[in-house]
Amino acid sequence: MEYASLLNRLHNPRLTHHALADNTDNADNSTGPCSAGADTSEGTTAETTVETSTDTVYTQAELDLETLALRDKQRAALHEALTPYLDTDALRQLVASSGNLYDALRRDNPPADVQALLDLLKTILTPHERYQIRSPADVAALLMVDMGHLDQEELRVIMLDNKNRVQEIATIYRGSVNTIQIRVGEIYKAAVRWNSTAIVVVHNHPSGDITPSPEDILVTRKIVEAGDLLDVQCVDHLIIGHGRWCSMRERGLGFTKGF
Repeated sequence: MEYASLLNRLHNPRLTHHALADNTDNADNSTGPCSAGADTSEGTTAETTVETSTDTVYTQAELDLETLALRDKQRAALHEALTPYLDTDALRQLVASSGNLYDALRRDNPPADVQALLDLLKTILTPHERYQIRSPADVAALLMVDMGHLDQEELRVIMLDNKNRVQEIATIYRGSVNTIQIRVGEIYKAAVRWNSTAIVVVHNHPSGDITPSPEDILVTRKIVEAGDLLDVQCVDHLIIGHGRWCSMRERGLGFTKGF
């Protein structure tokens, strides 16, 4: 099946009861409680049933399972169709490391649909230049895809203007797991250059355990104190790992005020 057709079907997974009935035309419906014309006068069932135009009766659970199975097949077929043009394993790594998504292409001139797919993904993952931080959840939404599954520790700083709008995101440290040595002065270099009003510090735990360590708390306290001296508020310090996040300000760790 052509890639465009697969993509279209994946984005239009709704099935009518008639379509489901067509998929079961070759099934043996001569026996069983759901067979056409079966005698059910001696008992009733609590399951919801749906009757199609072919007089075949299906329970809603059967329809749901059929739909899920078809979606799984469509996704598998789409993955197979993409494989000659796109290294999906490399793509996931590039997303996690903020790399160039187009490096995942296996060919210089991919089909237009594959190119469009990458363009769309890049647009979705690139924050709007006026993105505003209102809560820790906004910070997590901004960086979770990039940092959630990194295999080494990174520390990034989000620079904010006087309306908490994102000015820039800078990677300050990148190192082996659990070996980052943080110098607080480095945290504020970019913020001073951007004349930022505030910053948010974010780092990841490659293990997936987002519990703040004693070192995390100590460093956060030092960052907050340095920000007070520079008149650049540290709004929060988030820890991200494997799809989860922790706001140290919300937990009162290293901060004296709430978000």
